[in-house]
Amino acid sequence: MRRSSRGKRNERDFRTAKAHLDKLRAACGAGDRDFDLVYFDGAGFSLIPCVPYAWQLRGETLEIPSVHSQRLNVLGFLNLNGSFESYVFEGPIDSEVLIKCFDDYCQRMKKPVLIVLDNAPVHTSAAFESRIESW
Repeated sequence: MRRSSRGKRNERDFRTAKAHLDKLRAACGAGDRDFDLVYFDGAGFSLIPCVPYAWQLRGETLEIPSVHSQRLNVLGFLNLNGSFESYVFEGPIDSEVLIKCFDDYCQRMKKPVLIVLDNAPVHTSAAFESRIESW
């Protein structure tokens, strides 16, 4: 099973943005570049399996062992050279947590960085967007 928002996107806008991102990646491949291109995203991990459905024979029951566990959330910055900066948290990620990660990351940057992120609600919150100019 694969989740996709493909049906919700504007295909023309998507292709335009993809072409622009391809140009930025090419510019970052140059040795004399004056900025870095960094991708940002988050993921969550726990010992509770997420299985939306499964096939099984009639009369048989498939079981996956499950253990209750705290969810770990990882936020990460990945540049084109493969350098990865991560932040690990127990519990939910809200605007305040995200802003603290960006504050820390931006303080340690050695040159300007263009950060690519998706439209997750926490990435488009008023609190987060109000800080973009300062970063």
